[in-house]
Amino acid sequence: MGAVFGACGSCCAACVGSAVSTCLIKALGSGSTRSKNVAKVLYFVLMVFTAVLAVVARYWVPDARESLKSWPGIQITRDCDEACFRNHAAYRVAFSASCLFVIMFLTSLIGGTFATKSHRSMFVLKFVFIPLMSFAMLWVPNYFFEGYAWLSLFVALLFIIAQWMALIDFAYSWNESWVSKAEEDDNRNWLIAVVVCSVILLVGSWTGTIVMYVHYNDPLSHGLLSLSLIGGIALLVLSITDFCGHGAMLTSSVVVANVTFMTWFALMSSPIHRQEADSVAKLFFGLIIAAIALGWTSSSLANSPDIFHVEKREAVEHERVSAVATQPKPGEATSAMEEGETAAGNASSSSDDAPPDTYRDEQASPADVLGIRWFHFMMLTATFYLCMVGSNWMSTDTREINTGWTQFWVQMAGVWLVLLMYLWTLVAPKLLPGREF
Repeated sequence: MGAVFGACGSCCAACVGSAVSTCLIKALGSGSTRSKNVAKVLYFVLMVFTAVLAVVARYWVPDARESLKSWPGIQITRDCDEACFRNHAAYRVAFSASCLFVIMFLTSLIGGTFATKSHRSMFVLKFVFIPLMSFAMLWVPNYFFEGYAWLSLFVALLFIIAQWMALIDFAYSWNESWVSKAEEDDNRNWLIAVVVCSVILLVGSWTGTIVMYVHYNDPLSHGLLSLSLIGGIALLVLSITDFCGHGAMLTSSVVVANVTFMTWFALMSSPIHRQEADSVAKLFFGLIIAAIALGWTSSSLANSPDIFHVEKREAVEHERVSAVATQPKPGEATSAMEEGETAAGNASSSSDDAPPDTYRDEQASPADVLGIRWFHFMMLTATFYLCMVGSNWMSTDTREINTGWTQFWVQMAGVWLVLLMYLWTLVAPKLLPGREF
């Protein structure tokens, strides 16, 4: 009788284990979408989730170091003090995210429907992968992550450059969109909106600069504020002169507002003012800014940024030339119109099958695959930037959050970089007249 009950118990245990494992596998494989925008939002949430893990690992688990020492083969606590432990905990979380996006980038190289399906599916598994991988990395030697941190320092700078490129592209696109609507609709309200937004951005920026002059009264802060103010005003004046035919007040206002904001954010991270703000508040504020930057950049750079919009003009010119070349002769007009109507009807019926925002499994277009490939490459660089943000740019000071000379000068270098890049977009058509901008 005991054998019978034992056999029944073993059978039930096997069935339960099989059912649990099957449910677990299905749960990890769930979380799919056909929408491109929804996929981007989910990846944005994934990056915020990773940022939170990295910050929590650095700032709120210092007591775990003593308990981890008793684990067999553990490496994160070997020859590592508290500051070292905090940084290496953040390194492991960021490295896990890097591994995920390396895998996603490699799958995008395969192309076809496999690239689109892997891009928009199994989001539950992707969210679970990062904490599990971070836990497994506890047994990897620390010197490996020290090399990863130094690599992250340089790759993070590339991410910052891409971030500023996206900002300048957004500023040009915003101005072009509203001006074109004013011309197409013959509606001056769009032009009035351009002027109003420009004035709001400029007044807000200069008001913020005055407030910072009063609040940060040390010579270094005054000097940097003066450079940012003078550089912004100079580019604003240059952009509205006849020298820059494609310059615009709204574009310059967006750049000036961003320069003012980033200067303020840099001054907040200066060790000179480390006693002027609550550290926990600065942490969450910095995390929000980093998350917005990551989400905006990854979404904006899903396709390669075209600051001068050369591709758009080339496409318009190509369509014009093609229309002239394919214009039917008088005798062929009727048949051409019939063929055109038939083609339009077919295109309409095929376009009704799915909205333009969705991926089509049957035919993954090269443009979709290229966009996915570029998207995951930018998300990979974003994980290196997260490594620096989570570790406070490899700072060994455990007392302060989002404060340090490295972060301060990186932020200020970004301010000057965006000014130089915007200056280049203004003067390049004059310096290189043989090229089309």
